Amino acid sequence: MLRSAVLWYSLWAGLLGCADTVETDSSGGQPPSITSLTLDCDRDAALWELELETSAWVSAATWWIAPPDLPVEVHSVRSMSASPSGDYERLELSLAQLSDPRLQQNNSSTAALCPELDTAMRLSIFDTDIGDLAQCWQWGGPTDWEDLGLTEDCEIRDLWW
Repeated sequence: MLRSAVLWYSLWAGLLGCADTVETDSSGGQPPSITSLTLDCDRDAALWELELETSAWVSAATWWIAPPDLPVEVHSVRSMSASPSGDYERLELSLAQLSDPRLQQNNSSTAALCPELDTAMRLSIFDTDIGDLAQCWQWGGPTDWEDLGLTEDCEIRDLWW
């Protein structure tokens, strides 16, 4: 029994002694920021496409869409790739456009038809360390985001599709 305990301890000590430290976040504690954003709306394909790149890993990215006179939609933007060192992440989401807003489903479709310039949009990214909002942008038509409980000040951008 003692012999197997010594053997087990020796194996663990050997494994731990050989383990290399791998750097997993080179952001230096800085919250992520949006480095590029592309938004396309293809009327013929009835498809919205959002592509986003950030300066570090994010814990989540959320795309709010507020079509005129319809409920606000909340979509999660999916990570497609990221650097092993944590210095960028690329996220995307494609949404099919639906002519019947009752069929809309978050993360797969939208009732926002293009090019409705009155559609308000907001994109938020969240920090991986504490999950707090790191940055947000908003564009498009008017919406009272505070009525939705979104009280953070977002940078107003001039994005057109």
